[in-house]
Amino acid sequence: MAALALGLLAAWLVAADLLAAGWAALSGWLLLFGLGAGVVLGMFYKILPFLLWLDLQRKAPPGARPPATLALLPESAQRRCLFVFSACLAMGCALALGRLPGTAAGVGTCALAALVAWD
Repeated sequence: MAALALGLLAAWLVAADLLAAGWAALSGWLLLFGLGAGVVLGMFYKILPFLLWLDLQRKAPPGARPPATLALLPESAQRRCLFVFSACLAMGCALALGRLPGTAAGVGTCALAALVAWD
């Protein structure tokens, strides 16, 4: 939600010629990656374990209990992903403002993709 608010604010300020053009790139990064990827990752870490649990519950023999959703995807994995996502978002913001080389932000985004694939 903060990415949406900051992205819209930066876009509005750039449109009003109050900020430099680098802030337009920042606005796009916050809206596309900050909001878009944040929503997808949030759904991945909350909905996917529930769907797996529901499937295991349906396939379980009578009287058997499926594992808890936190056993399928623990909170430690969610926290790790949030940390790497926040780092990627910060590196992308620094890249958009011209304060970080592009390879560093690319490495951060690849690290996030690897972490999601590993979990």
